[in-house]
Amino acid sequence: MFTLANKKSVLARGALGLTLLLMLTSANADDPARCAVDDRDREVCLHNAAQRIATLSPGATELTYAAGAGAQVVAVVSYSDYPPEARQVASVGSHTRIDLEASGAGARFGDWLGDGESGRAT
Repeated sequence: MFTLANKKSVLARGALGLTLLLMLTSANADDPARCAVDDRDREVCLHNAAQRIATLSPGATELTYAAGAGAQVVAVVSYSDYPPEARQVASVGSHTRIDLEASGAGARFGDWLGDGESGRAT
Protein backbone atom coordinates (compact mmCIF):
# COMPACT_ATOMS: atom_id res chain seq x y z
CA MET A 1 0.00 0.00 0.00
CA PHE A 2 1.02 3.57 -0.66
CA THR A 3 0.57 6.02 2.20
CA LEU A 4 0.55 9.71 1.41
CA ALA A 5 3.34 10.77 3.74
CA ASN A 6 3.56 14.32 2.52
CA LYS A 7 -0.05 15.24 1.79
CA LYS A 8 0.71 18.91 1.18
CA SER A 9 3.16 18.11 -1.61
CA VAL A 10 0.78 15.63 -3.21
CA LEU A 11 -2.07 18.10 -2.98
CA ALA A 12 0.08 20.84 -4.47
CA ARG A 13 0.99 18.70 -7.47
CA GLY A 14 -2.60 17.65 -8.03
CA ALA A 15 -4.17 21.01 -8.66
CA LEU A 16 -1.79 21.92 -11.46
CA GLY A 17 -2.46 18.51 -12.86
CA LEU A 18 -6.16 19.16 -12.81
CA THR A 19 -5.55 22.46 -14.59
CA LEU A 20 -3.63 20.61 -17.30
CA LEU A 21 -6.43 18.07 -17.52
CA LEU A 22 -8.96 20.82 -18.13
CA MET A 23 -6.78 22.28 -20.87
CA LEU A 24 -6.25 18.91 -22.52
CA THR A 25 -9.85 17.76 -22.62
CA SER A 26 -10.46 20.20 -25.45
CA ALA A 27 -7.14 19.66 -27.23
CA ASN A 28 -6.92 18.06 -30.65
CA ALA A 29 -4.04 16.31 -32.40
CA ASP A 30 -2.91 19.51 -34.13
CA ASP A 31 -2.60 21.46 -30.88
CA PRO A 32 0.87 22.03 -29.43
CA ALA A 33 1.84 20.45 -26.12
CA ARG A 34 0.28 21.89 -22.96
CA CYS A 35 2.92 22.66 -20.35
CA ALA A 36 2.98 23.74 -16.73
CA VAL A 37 5.54 23.83 -13.92
CA ASP A 38 5.17 21.41 -10.98
CA ASP A 39 6.03 22.04 -7.32
CA ARG A 40 9.66 21.02 -7.96
CA ASP A 41 9.98 23.63 -10.72
CA ARG A 42 10.03 20.98 -13.45
CA GLU A 43 8.18 21.60 -16.67
CA VAL A 44 5.45 19.01 -17.25
CA CYS A 45 4.12 18.78 -20.81
CA LEU A 46 1.32 16.65 -22.19
CA HIS A 47 1.18 16.26 -25.95
CA ASN A 48 -2.16 14.43 -26.02
CA ALA A 49 -5.29 14.45 -23.92
CA ALA A 50 -5.19 12.09 -20.92
CA GLN A 51 -6.94 8.81 -21.72
CA ARG A 52 -6.98 7.30 -18.19
CA ILE A 53 -7.47 9.54 -15.16
CA ALA A 54 -7.31 8.63 -11.46
CA THR A 55 -8.79 11.28 -9.18
CA LEU A 56 -7.36 11.30 -5.66
CA SER A 57 -10.02 13.39 -3.91
CA PRO A 58 -13.80 13.65 -4.18
CA GLY A 59 -13.42 17.26 -5.29
CA ALA A 60 -11.11 16.27 -8.13
CA THR A 61 -13.67 13.68 -9.21
CA GLU A 62 -16.41 16.31 -9.37
CA LEU A 63 -14.21 18.77 -11.26
CA THR A 64 -13.08 16.13 -13.74
CA TYR A 65 -16.66 15.14 -14.54
CA ALA A 66 -17.68 18.81 -14.73
CA ALA A 67 -14.89 19.40 -17.26
CA GLY A 68 -16.39 16.71 -19.47
CA ALA A 69 -13.68 14.11 -18.86
CA GLY A 70 -15.79 11.65 -16.87
CA ALA A 71 -15.43 8.95 -19.51
CA GLN A 72 -11.67 8.91 -18.91
CA VAL A 73 -11.91 8.42 -15.12
CA VAL A 74 -10.68 4.90 -14.28
CA ALA A 75 -10.09 5.16 -10.51
CA VAL A 76 -11.41 7.29 -7.65
CA VAL A 77 -11.05 7.40 -3.87
CA SER A 78 -13.73 6.60 -1.33
CA TYR A 79 -16.46 9.22 -0.91
CA SER A 80 -16.23 10.11 -4.60
CA ASP A 81 -19.97 9.81 -5.01
CA TYR A 82 -20.85 12.79 -7.17
CA PRO A 83 -21.86 12.83 -9.90
CA PRO A 84 -23.69 9.51 -9.54
CA GLU A 85 -21.63 8.00 -12.39
CA ALA A 86 -18.54 8.22 -10.16
CA ARG A 87 -20.02 5.54 -7.89
CA GLN A 88 -19.52 3.01 -10.70
CA VAL A 89 -15.74 3.64 -10.94
CA ALA A 90 -13.28 1.42 -9.01
CA SER A 91 -12.09 2.84 -5.69
CA VAL A 92 -8.42 2.77 -4.71
CA GLY A 93 -8.78 3.65 -1.04
CA SER A 94 -9.11 6.99 0.70
CA HIS A 95 -7.47 10.32 -0.07
CA THR A 96 -4.98 9.71 2.75
CA ARG A 97 -4.26 6.04 2.04
CA ILE A 98 -4.09 4.92 -1.58
CA ASP A 99 -4.06 1.15 -2.16
CA LEU A 100 -2.38 0.55 -5.51
CA GLU A 101 -3.32 -3.13 -5.37
CA ALA A 102 -7.04 -2.51 -4.86
CA SER A 103 -9.06 -3.92 -7.74
CA GLY A 104 -6.05 -3.94 -10.04
CA ALA A 105 -5.50 -0.22 -9.59
CA GLY A 106 -1.91 -0.50 -10.74
CA ALA A 107 -3.19 -1.35 -14.20
CA ARG A 108 -5.76 1.44 -14.01
CA PHE A 109 -3.37 4.28 -13.19
CA GLY A 110 -2.10 5.66 -16.38
CA ASP A 111 -1.98 9.07 -17.89
CA TRP A 112 -3.01 11.38 -15.08
CA LEU A 113 -3.48 11.56 -11.32
CA GLY A 114 -5.38 14.57 -10.01
CA ASP A 115 -6.30 15.57 -6.49
CA GLY A 116 -7.72 19.01 -7.19
CA GLU A 117 -6.59 20.60 -3.95
CA SER A 118 -3.74 23.00 -4.56
CA GLY A 119 -2.61 24.22 -7.94
CA ARG A 120 0.28 22.21 -9.26
CA ALA A 121 0.71 18.93 -11.15
CA THR A 122 1.64 15.40 -10.21
